[in-house]
Amino acid sequence: MNRPKQTPPDYAPAPPRSSPDEDAGEPWRLAVRNSGRVLLLFVPLAAIKALRHGHLALAESWWVVTLIPLGLVAACFAHAYLAAAIGRRRAGLIFTVALGALLVGGLYALTRYLGR
Repeated sequence: MNRPKQTPPDYAPAPPRSSPDEDAGEPWRLAVRNSGRVLLLFVPLAAIKALRHGHLALAESWWVVTLIPLGLVAACFAHAYLAAAIGRRRAGLIFTVALGALLVGGLYALTRYLGR
């Protein structure tokens, strides 16, 4: 009695997952989702840091506290629209290289500023 299982008529199989080379689809939705994920990670960590070290000139660097999340959200939107234009894999590669260069440049500038 090995009968093949029949699916009910109202059941539709899940759509196949897209390949990384395809375009991103809806960039607005992708950007909002990624921005939410980034802010969900960044905001609690920044709040803990501010609570622990709030006495260390937080009033003087208020603009940094607002620019970092805005920059993260802008990067999420730029990545989503770039992925829609040239494909997810290429956009991921471009952003990996760009953010790596930004990190190296920032560390170099910081060491030059601190004189080490």
